[in-house]
Amino acid sequence: MKTGQYGMYILNEKNAQPSRGRKRYKLPLSWTVISFLINFHDFLISRRRKAGWLKFKEEKDILLSKIDPKRKAEIYNTTVLPAMICGCEIWAPTKVEEGKLETTVRAMKRAMSRNSLRDRITNEEIRKRTGVKDIIQEIRKSRIKWAGHVARMNDGRWTAKVLNWYPRDKRRSQGRPRKRWQDFIKDTCSLTWIQRAKNREEWNKINFRGIAKTTWVCQKANGQVYDLSNPQVLALHKLYRKEQIHPHQRGFELLKNPHLNKGLAFSLRERHYLGLHGLLPASFMSIDQQVYRTMVRIREQPDNLSKYILLDELQNRAEKLFYRVLIENVKELMPIVYTPTVGLACQKFGAIFRCPKGLYITINDNSISKIYRILSNWPQEQVKAIVVTDGERILGLGDLGACGMGIPVGKLALYVALAGIRPSWCLPVVIDVGTNNEKHLEDPLYIGLRRKRVRGEEYERLIDNFMKAVAKMYGRGTLVQFEDFAFENAYKFLDRYKDQYCVFNDDIQGTASVIVAGLIATTRVTKKKLCEQKFVFHGAGAAGLGIAELMVTHMIDEGATAEQACNCIYMNDIGGLVTKKRAEKMTERHRRFAKDMPETKSLFEIVKTVKPNGIIGVSTQGGAFTPEIIKEMATLNERPIIFALSNPTQKAECTAKDAIEHTNGKVLFASGSPFDNVDFNGKLFKPGQGNNSYIFPGVGLAVVIWQAKKVPDRVFLIAARTCARMVPDKALNQYGRLYPRLKNIRELSVQIAIDVGEYLYKEHLAMLWPKPENMEMYVRHQIYEAEYDELISKAYRWPEQDSKQGFPVPKLPRSSMDDE
Repeated sequence: MKTGQYGMYILNEKNAQPSRGRKRYKLPLSWTVISFLINFHDFLISRRRKAGWLKFKEEKDILLSKIDPKRKAEIYNTTVLPAMICGCEIWAPTKVEEGKLETTVRAMKRAMSRNSLRDRITNEEIRKRTGVKDIIQEIRKSRIKWAGHVARMNDGRWTAKVLNWYPRDKRRSQGRPRKRWQDFIKDTCSLTWIQRAKNREEWNKINFRGIAKTTWVCQKANGQVYDLSNPQVLALHKLYRKEQIHPHQRGFELLKNPHLNKGLAFSLRERHYLGLHGLLPASFMSIDQQVYRTMVRIREQPDNLSKYILLDELQNRAEKLFYRVLIENVKELMPIVYTPTVGLACQKFGAIFRCPKGLYITINDNSISKIYRILSNWPQEQVKAIVVTDGERILGLGDLGACGMGIPVGKLALYVALAGIRPSWCLPVVIDVGTNNEKHLEDPLYIGLRRKRVRGEEYERLIDNFMKAVAKMYGRGTLVQFEDFAFENAYKFLDRYKDQYCVFNDDIQGTASVIVAGLIATTRVTKKKLCEQKFVFHGAGAAGLGIAELMVTHMIDEGATAEQACNCIYMNDIGGLVTKKRAEKMTERHRRFAKDMPETKSLFEIVKTVKPNGIIGVSTQGGAFTPEIIKEMATLNERPIIFALSNPTQKAECTAKDAIEHTNGKVLFASGSPFDNVDFNGKLFKPGQGNNSYIFPGVGLAVVIWQAKKVPDRVFLIAARTCARMVPDKALNQYGRLYPRLKNIRELSVQIAIDVGEYLYKEHLAMLWPKPENMEMYVRHQIYEAEYDELISKAYRWPEQDSKQGFPVPKLPRSSMDDE
């Protein structure tokens, strides 16, 4: 049987077409196949057109008469139109097929209005006279309404399976691929239409309002189409949209400005107007051509560090092209821009340093006024997001000092690419207080202070002065993200400033959020709440404690007490299991999770004794999850949870391949660094990377656009739940992926920003006032788009009477000084 023959068979009697009176006319065939599903055949359009003409002829004594046009329209809309669009809710017609239907309808309307083409009356005028419904609009309405029903169906319903089906592992035919049914829904509503359709009331509100009719004026903002024929939507669009600011630079100076440089994408008009003609070759490229050209060069590079350097140079030269390349190839390039390659780049930062990307504040600048002067040297004035590090604990590589600048630079690049925060709002900062890395101190290429790291009161005063100078320069609501500080300093500064300024620590809170998101996703497979399971942490540093504390908050929301939640978590560090005896010499945060158990340093013994449902590695100890430990987890659990989160890759506690093979494919696995897909026993596994990039861009976007007063811990739990919700069931069950696809990460950031925004307004923590009427529309309009701007101001007209020249001037009397 051909794929195009699959479909839904409907009974003739049940679907007979309505007519005047009580009589119902049967369809001309004994059965009908609604067959868009795989290939929409032209014969179906012909059949619908014939059915429409048959119904039109049956009603022609009324439709062609001279009665009231409103009466004619009622008869047409209730008899002829349904015959033509029967089953249209699952169609995916092409423009040509839609055109055939419209041609048929136009012929009917001309017949009803008793006009021919010779009368030279426009189609729009005839449509107004007849008052019949637009067939294309009705098809789209039916499709949107049916999409809501499909989204709310149980997973086992055959209707949903058929509608969501598409050919797999088949070579597509030549030419542009046809749109599928889901593609039309995504284009009209958004990529997350399934989640939105789950709520019937909310779906009904947008059911017809968001449908883009071919003759309407629409605006697409970051994946969402808005109907600008609606006056209220148009007013919001004008209020929220970003206004163009045109440059004052011209010529070679403009080409040297990375924020404005388009390279060969400057049009001929721009080249003439802006003094660029002759400075560029005669070729004219689109941004898509430039992306292709750049990706070819990147893939020609021999290693990841060379790719990093090439991207770094591109960012220095053409900012928008850099972000366009990164956004369109995020899965391929994110490991280059950030972990694991950024770690190698930081180690060699002195050798590859080209031009300043951020600010360096040293221990010699330790006063508010000096730091304020340094901040004023930054060219952008509207800074809203700062990522700051002191370089003491760069990833798992230790103290890299001033060479840690690669971390805030890479972090902010992801803020832009993954959440759409504008580059002009971002500022990378390194606090340079020296380094204890002897290799760097002896390296002639090292770019920082050549002295031992300063600690104690002087160091803390520098951080305090930095926070005050930032608040003085940019405002107290400026987001400051602490990155890669040592454990004791990370917690100290977070606790000190989180209620005074708008700060968070991605190593603690961001890591915790993304890991809790993965754990929440596992509950859809294990069918157990987190508070009903036990977890062993290998590593009790800042990241491990942050994850554990956020897990406790989630468990309390699930119904457990704080004590019960803490009892579900076991901590193990370099000294062994955290017991009550050991905890006396540890911090209060460690004592919460201390257990009254015998001390042991063997992780295998801990697993055998505790019998956990999951083990979470945050130790930077490569290979810590041995085959024996992994096999023991598979013995204890039907679906063991193994998270090997340390990075870079060589520091991971185990590989995805080891976890899958030693558990016979039963594992629910996540890692901190990317691993390749694993083919095991004929099944493809796509291990998820528990990368902070799923969380911190969305949280940062929310904090910046809603102008948050502070960043409460619950913000990260909200972000985690949003991230877990965005994981499709198919990806979770079929491929074992615990996180959304990277290509959808921008949409995830938008949803996190919306959910966090609702919480901030509820808790009166958002300073953006009044609250936007349409929060989603506001978010999408604030997002940075990697599209070239029009650099020439468009002229607009004034009323003629206000722009006249030559107002009559009275004749001046002769001056007495004039000669006779």
